[in-house]
Order: sequence, then structure tokens, then C-alpha cells
Amino acid sequence: DYDGLLLGGSGGMLFDGKLLIGAAGYWMVTSDDYRGMTYGGALVEWYALRGSRVALSLGGLVGGGFARVTSGWDDDGPMPMPADQVRFNHRGGGPGYYPPSQYYWVYDQGFFVAEPQVNVVWQVAPGVAIVGGAGYRVVGAANGAEEQIRGLTGTFSIRFGGGR
Repeated sequence: DYDGLLLGGSGGMLFDGKLLIGAAGYWMVTSDDYRGMTYGGALVEWYALRGSRVALSLGGLVGGGFARVTSGWDDDGPMPMPADQVRFNHRGGGPGYYPPSQYYWVYDQGFFVAEPQVNVVWQVAPGVAIVGGAGYRVVGAANGAEEQIRGLTGTFSIRFGGGR
């Protein structure tokens, strides 16, 4: 579904060396005509453990985004959006059907996202850290497409600035 590479950025202010409040945004760079995603929102991160070189943080993003999702044609029900906004794609159907049962449609869907995450931060030089993390993208209000968008996340980043 949405296995792919996301590129993103975040920024914020670190309070008392323990609480980061800011914003983040992510864009799928491995997208094509049939899938793609972008989302962002408010970011909160709490440093649970801090050593001189290594730190552990817990945090998350809460916001919204858009994803290009696909769905099979349902002859028994209406399309969830105006026909002029739907692109039909053929998967080898037979003659005499419109659209053939092997067609599917692609559309852009807005969604709400909450993405909790745990990070390990390794301070490699003053003001430079390498960060690795794991989380889960929780999705709501996506008109039935939540299963295509939600899932496990893994991150790798290089952090610049005074905080760890």
C-alpha cells in the first residue's frame, strides 16, 4: 500500500532541555500516478532519558494530510466523489461491461493523522546528532481508506541545532 520513502523536515523550540514543541511535514518521494501522500502538523517530543552522548525521546505528530488512494469499482453503490475527479485504470477486463470489474479508481483523500514515535538520539558532534526512530501512523476521517494509509513508520535523520 504505502511502503515508500518519505522526505520531511521539522523544527521547534526546546524548553528546559526536555520538551520540544514545533511542527513537521512529510512528502512521499516514491509516489506515482496511483499513490502518493503528504502530511504534517504539530510536533511534541519529550526527552525521557538524556546522557552526554545518547538520548531517548518519546513524541508524536498530530495533524492532517492528503493521500492518493485506490479502490475497486462497486457496481452496487455510488462513487464517493464526482465522476470528473475519478481516474479509471484498466486491469484487463472483458468486453461488454462499463466499467469492467477489473477497473479501479484513484482519488485524493484528506485524512487526520496522529503519529506517536520513539527515537534514539546519538550526539556525534556539538550541534549535530543522528536520530533513528520507530512509530505508527494512526489515520482517521479518511472515508474508508484508513487501512491503505496507516501503518508502521521508521525514521532516520540528521539533526542540526543546540538540542539533542
